[in-house]
Amino acid sequence: MLETLTAASFSDLIGESFRIHMGELGQVEAKLVQANEFSIGSDSRKSFSLLFEGPEDKLFSQGTFRVENSRLGEMDLFLVCLGPVSGCAQYEAVFT
Repeated sequence: MLETLTAASFSDLIGESFRIHMGELGQVEAKLVQANEFSIGSDSRKSFSLLFEGPEDKLFSQGTFRVENSRLGEMDLFLVCLGPVSGCAQYEAVFT
């Protein structure tokens, strides 16, 4: 499923809640705040990134996590913590 996703797949989901399952650490609700498309080389598929914001008190390290949205379903994403920014924790997923 991940190979068919594009930035447009997430555009209508900006502002929606995503549940991130962190294994033994529990889960956290994060909001999708950006879906940005960019080009790398001459690949036919456009690369894109997703930016999520969650509670600042639930920072977690980078890794692959089960991410769930009511409209998109479940998927495993590699998330990188960008750190606390303006009272929230920011996480990024990059699709190349």
